[in-house]
Amino acid sequence: MKKFLVVCAALMLPCLLVRAQEAEDTETGVVLSVIPRLDLNPSFSTSKDGSGDFTLGNSSLYTLLEGDLTENLSFSVSNHWLSREPKYLYKNTLHSDDVNWLDWAYLNLSLGSWEFTAGKQALAMGGFEFDDYDFETHPILNSSLWQNIPSYQWGVKVGNHLTEADVVSLQVVSSPYSEHFFDQGLLNYGLEWRQERGNFESILALNYMQNQKKTGELSLKDCFYRVFTLGTRLTLGDVVLTLDLFDKVGNAELDNHGITAIPSVLWGVSDRVELLVKGGWEHTTHQLEELDRNVYNVGAAAHLYLLEDKSLRLHAVCGYNSFLDTVEMSVGVLFNLSLKVK
Repeated sequence: MKKFLVVCAALMLPCLLVRAQEAEDTETGVVLSVIPRLDLNPSFSTSKDGSGDFTLGNSSLYTLLEGDLTENLSFSVSNHWLSREPKYLYKNTLHSDDVNWLDWAYLNLSLGSWEFTAGKQALAMGGFEFDDYDFETHPILNSSLWQNIPSYQWGVKVGNHLTEADVVSLQVVSSPYSEHFFDQGLLNYGLEWRQERGNFESILALNYMQNQKKTGELSLKDCFYRVFTLGTRLTLGDVVLTLDLFDKVGNAELDNHGITAIPSVLWGVSDRVELLVKGGWEHTTHQLEELDRNVYNVGAAAHLYLLEDKSLRLHAVCGYNSFLDTVEMSVGVLFNLSLKVK
């Protein structure tokens, strides 16, 4: 373990020197972030006939370019250049049914209380789990919904700030269930309400994901998967309590009715140390012999930030998933190098 940390520190040293020389105030203008992550993930089967594995986990290379073009017009572009299986990122170019090297690329126009977003963007799924940056999150601890839904799609979103605390948005984007975006006119329709009052936040969302075209034999209702979401978050000093609820279970096709509950507790022990405990319960109402009606996952993560601005993070994670009958662990390092372009 000590050798691993020494190697990571040596790899990051040149970047740290560049950051010290070039980083400036990034509150305005255009900022480029280069974000490498290295994970080492051993896993162990808890079933009698199972076996272990070793992967590079969420190892990746991202860039994030974003900023203001005018007072009212901003943009954001996130690229996923490398993963533990990078060939699929490029093989899936122009696909909407899986991730690829372009996570999102959109323009955002603000006019008074209105906001207009156009381009590739995150689904208005609701749930705080979907809000986390992919390069910061720990897939070991995430739900099946997060694992299986391609949540970046092309389209438009219109939002209105009803009050300082309430934002309601309507989104129409390509469906995650078409091979390429807008294939056969398949669309996803989303309605989202976000509110933030004091130390309490919530997200309420309803999505209709079109999975096939209507034919004479099908009703319009049969052509969509409906997903209802409620996310709640309470911040009590250094402790953040979060609970996401979905009315679906996250198999690849959202045809299993039930409930997905994702509770978590994040404790900021100090300015440099965070502890995260996260669980999940997925219960389906279907009664099929081959289907486990109750799936659990539970785990914890520790984050150590080596720099005051939290740009360099060491992390250790351990989680159990009853569906996979697997205990998975991870140790890794994440660095976020931000450079002001304009």
